[in-house]
Amino acid sequence: GDLDVYAHVATSQQVRTTLWNSAVAYVLAQSIVILLHETSHTLAGLLLRYHATQFTGSVDFTPVQTTSAHVTTALTGPFFSLVTGLLAIGFRPVRGGGFAPLLWVWLAFISAEEGVGYFIIAPTGSATSSQS
Repeated sequence: GDLDVYAHVATSQQVRTTLWNSAVAYVLAQSIVILLHETSHTLAGLLLRYHATQFTGSVDFTPVQTTSAHVTTALTGPFFSLVTGLLAIGFRPVRGGGFAPLLWVWLAFISAEEGVGYFIIAPTGSATSSQS
């Protein structure tokens, strides 16, 4: 009839390809999320007229930041990650199969998780001179 449904079982090669693509997309997405997160700290510090040195997982500012500047630059990363992650989850411009949709999904969820994660652990952490 009109409602015939046909199941397609992926071949073992298709499964291996998808798993490999997903693993590579995950690693690339994590690297991009960290870069963007740290860059948001850097930009916030620069807007507050501090000199910023960005590392892989932190940013150092000179001169030593005031407390309010430190709080502002520290919150910028998690807010940026959370907002961009949630927007990316809601807006999926890349659809279908292949690498690009996997990269988009990993970017979206890793970014949102990074934002949520920081807001969960931040109250228990101690203040330092670096932003993570």
